[in-house]
Amino acid sequence: MTETTPETSSTARLPGVVAAYARRFHAAVGDQHHVASPLGAWLVLAMAAPAINGADAQQVTEALGMPA
Repeated sequence: MTETTPETSSTARLPGVVAAYARRFHAAVGDQHHVASPLGAWLVLAMAAPAINGADAQQVTEALGMPA
């Protein structure tokens, strides 16, 4: 069994991962007025990720910034 340290745990990485997703999310929307939640979108994608396979699974992993 591998010991998890705070520096390597997924939980410790989560704020940075979601912040990076939020930057990409807002960049995709552009400068238009919008009301959207990058955290909500990230959570929906993370919940759906286990049901996705093949090439789509790799794209989801890249979008999430961490393995599903």
